[in-house]
Amino acid sequence: MVLYTDDFESDLPLLLPPSGWANEPAGLLGLGGYTVSSDGSHVLKGPGGSTGFPSAVAGSSWQDYKVSADLKVDPVNGHARVIARHQSAGNFYACGLDHDGSGQLFLGKESGGTWGTFQTAAYTYVGSTWYHLDFSVQGNSLTCTVTEPGSGRTATVTASAGYFPAGSIGATGEYGSEYDNFVVSSLP
Repeated sequence: MVLYTDDFESDLPLLLPPSGWANEPAGLLGLGGYTVSSDGSHVLKGPGGSTGFPSAVAGSSWQDYKVSADLKVDPVNGHARVIARHQSAGNFYACGLDHDGSGQLFLGKESGGTWGTFQTAAYTYVGSTWYHLDFSVQGNSLTCTVTEPGSGRTATVTASAGYFPAGSIGATGEYGSEYDNFVVSSLP
């Protein structure tokens, strides 16, 4: 069952977060927060430069679900991570693409504002391509899979963690990461 969707098409490209989304830290606008931008369609765009991983969050407090999204990230400096089980600012699971080395798929958490890594896998990517991400949280099982459209090339990382039993979704990253087509589906 689909619990939530957002493709940002109903939001105007402005220096504001999209309807139903909140920036963390609160009140960030323009260069410091997430806004709606145009990139072929309307997208959620993160702040430019190194900004300490601000977040944009949306949705309800769900327990077992899969959050899917498309993302685009700068392969030289960027990070683009999808959030699951967000409980409060700096307390959530995250999975996505990081520039570290020649590129990697990241799965970890931010807890009390401090990042921790559960697992990574090498995954090269280019900044002009949208990648599809599926992030499942079911009980203590976390699974993150990235797929390159067209080629079908994938990578998957998994972990077991019991830090956050439920929470909402979101995005976190740096250097102008972009996100689109969020879908949250319930898991049995």
